[in-house]
Amino acid sequence: MPSLDDLLGRIPIGDIATRLGVDDATATAAVEDALPAIVSALEMNTEDPAGAAALEKAVSDHSPALADAPVNLDEVNPADGEKIVGHVFGGHKDQVVATLSGSTGQAPAPAGPVVGELLPILAPIVLSYLAEQLPERAGSSGTVHPVGATDSSTIPGATTSASGTTVSGSTASGTADASGIREVLGTMLGGSGKTSGGIGDVLGCFLGGGRT
Repeated sequence: MPSLDDLLGRIPIGDIATRLGVDDATATAAVEDALPAIVSALEMNTEDPAGAAALEKAVSDHSPALADAPVNLDEVNPADGEKIVGHVFGGHKDQVVATLSGSTGQAPAPAGPVVGELLPILAPIVLSYLAEQLPERAGSSGTVHPVGATDSSTIPGATTSASGTTVSGSTASGTADASGIREVLGTMLGGSGKTSGGIGDVLGCFLGGGRT
C-alpha cells in the first residue's frame, strides 16, 4: 500500500545529506517535512480540473523506475524538479519554504536553503512513485519497460542503452488517471499517520489548486 513511510524508506538520507551539505539528522527532518508538503500540494491540485489534467500528464511523463529503492539521486533531473516545484507551489514557493524551515526547528538562515534545495530533488521522485502505484503504468512488477526506439535527445534525463531508452523524467507507456492519482495521494497522506491537516492546512492558505 502506498504511504509516505514507504516512500521515505526509499530516500537515501545519507546521499541527501551529502548533496545538501548537512548532517543526517537535519536531512531526515527536512525530508520528513518536505515530502508531505509536496504530496499535500499535489492533492490540492487535483481539486481543480486543470490541475488534475496537468498532474495526469506530469505523472504519465515520469518513469516508475526512478522511485525504485534505494533511489539513485544521480538519476534525478534537477531542471525537471524545479519545473515541478514551480507548477505545484506557483509563486508561493518562498512562503512554503519559510513555513517548512520553521517546522524543522532549525534557525531560518540555514534551514531555508536546505528545504529550498530539497524540494526539486524530491518532486520528481514523488511523481515517479505515483506512476509506480498506478497499475496501468507500473504493471505487476512495479517497473517500466524500456521505450523502444525513442530519441533520448528529446527527453530530459533520458539515457540510451542497447535495450532502448529509459529514463528519469521520461514516459514509457500508458497514461495516468486523475481519479487514481487522487486516491493514491489520499492513501499516502493517511497511510503514514499524517493527514491533509497540519502542513496541508498551511498550504491551503497559499495555494488555490490547479497549479501543476
